Amino acid sequence: VRILILRDGRKLKLKHKIILISCLALVSSFLFADDVSTANQTNYTPLEQTDPNYGWESASEFNNDITYSEHDDIDYSGMTTMSRDGETIYQFTNCGQIGRTGPSQSQANSSYSGTNLDGSVSVSDGIQSWTVPTTGIYNIQSVGAAGGTQLYSSDYPGGKGASMSGDLSLTQGTVLKILVGQKGENTRINYEDNAAPGGGGGSFVWMSGSNTLLIAAGGGGGGGRIGSDDVNATVAIDGHAASAQNNGGIDGNGGCSNYGGSSYWAGGGAGWLSDGTGGNNSTNYNYSPGSSGAYGGRKPLNGGEGGIRWQDNYDEGGDGGFGGGGGGGSDNMGCGGGGGYSGGGGGNSNNWPHANNRGGGAGSYNSGSNQINSVNNTGHGLVVITSAAPSNTAPTATAQSVTGNEDSPQTIT
Repeated sequence: VRILILRDGRKLKLKHKIILISCLALVSSFLFADDVSTANQTNYTPLEQTDPNYGWESASEFNNDITYSEHDDIDYSGMTTMSRDGETIYQFTNCGQIGRTGPSQSQANSSYSGTNLDGSVSVSDGIQSWTVPTTGIYNIQSVGAAGGTQLYSSDYPGGKGASMSGDLSLTQGTVLKILVGQKGENTRINYEDNAAPGGGGGSFVWMSGSNTLLIAAGGGGGGGRIGSDDVNATVAIDGHAASAQNNGGIDGNGGCSNYGGSSYWAGGGAGWLSDGTGGNNSTNYNYSPGSSGAYGGRKPLNGGEGGIRWQDNYDEGGDGGFGGGGGGGSDNMGCGGGGGYSGGGGGNSNNWPHANNRGGGAGSYNSGSNQINSVNNTGHGLVVITSAAPSNTAPTATAQSVTGNEDSPQTIT
């Protein structure tokens, strides 16, 4: 399209018919193209600078700024912010307590101060109580404690505790009982090659009132100079026997009798259903010992204490850890069995003159789904309860209608 302008200012004659709308659109496209890159454009010299027969009139009336204002009258109250909240993790520990008895209320208050358990855990005889805050799926991880170490040599560590993890549905207001296992006591001296440490305690979580067991992780047996990997806990339900014995607990019961041999008998680890058998006691699940024997561990519903060590005048051995670990004892004695769902067997002195048989590791139990179970803990026990994060469901679109005149504010329903 070509427009001629006379130099004396008279109106131009149009050589061709012009479609006004097309012209305006073309002019506007140039005027509003401020941000278009010119890197690939050819050099251009305005026509009025090269031809004196042409005049130039500004078209600035087409380049007015457009006023922009936010629609501050929009109601934001009905809008939803999409987000994914993090999981909430509750971690229960031994609260700094060691040995055969569990933590006190004051220890728990101090340990949980400033955490999300602050003020929400009550303690009775070492067993912690906690109320489920909301209904939902929770992951519970229970970790059993390791057995005590025979300090004479680095080759005599206590057995490892089990770690059991599973998802369970819990109801708001349900009170959970939580027993966190403690490591079996080490031998008290490092120069006696046959002193006996105690077994590690199991970690348990059960429902108060009904006493329904949810999960239990076995503790390791006491470490001695004679034995095999049976000193470690197991993810199976039955406990291991002590070295040179056939006395592992089965079907939720404590470690069985180690009666016989020549001298000094360790205690068996407790199970969920019964106590560990005392050293040199011929009656299974009686935690009291016979002559020169250590005490068996107590089951959780009997308090969960570790077995008391047998001691001579030198007192060289170790007690069982809280959570039902069996007691160890002095020179030339077998080592304590671990506490758990089924207790580990306590060692005795069948291998004279090096009568320091390792205790058996305990069995474990898991009623949850999506289980992850292993045997790897070398310290005190632990219980971790994690609430599942809310589902990240995409929003659902719904049909909307618009009413009103297009030149007036619109109503969306």
